[in-house]
Amino acid sequence: MLYVYPIVEGHGDERALPVLIRKLLNERFGFYEVDVARAYRLPKGKMKRAEEWPGILALARERLQESCQSDDDKALILVVCDADEECPVELKNLIEGHMRGEDGFVKHAFVAPQPEYETWFLAAVDSFANHADCVQPIPPIGDLLQIRDAKGYFERHILKQGRFYSETVDQPKFSALVSFALQPENGCRSLKRFIDIFDRLIAPAQ
Repeated sequence: MLYVYPIVEGHGDERALPVLIRKLLNERFGFYEVDVARAYRLPKGKMKRAEEWPGILALARERLQESCQSDDDKALILVVCDADEECPVELKNLIEGHMRGEDGFVKHAFVAPQPEYETWFLAAVDSFANHADCVQPIPPIGDLLQIRDAKGYFERHILKQGRFYSETVDQPKFSALVSFALQPENGCRSLKRFIDIFDRLIAPAQ
């Protein structure tokens, strides 16, 4: 069994990330023995402060250790926050530095969607073909790294006219629709890193 404790920055992420994790594991890896805890929300400004982490990590490890029943179980603390205008490598190094102290059983990982979580929707945009909320045909996206406002772009170019994007409603909704069979990580490095975290984690068990 894999137990995942997500830590996220936004209200939409709280509901969306567990959905995306389960969709990835089920669809790409055929892995169903997963329990994703309710996400812990920590605003990005606090994520960047070292003093915020000891208590949060202690809580996460305690919850994961309580859940695990077998020596074969695996546990992961996964932190996700948007890179926005920051260098994702520098942000990764900063946050992972605050998370030092793996106990050997509970693994840690961090990934920063570049620049936003919704960039992953644009990478997976063909997943939304024929969806009632989206324009048809789905227009080509081009270079994802040139799109600085992925939320706005998704609303203006992918959703139908007059349909407004709501993070708390649409983030989990479209996360559930992402098709990993389409290999959306091609051309999106941060999404590939997200996938690789789970690939490395569960590969020895398969």
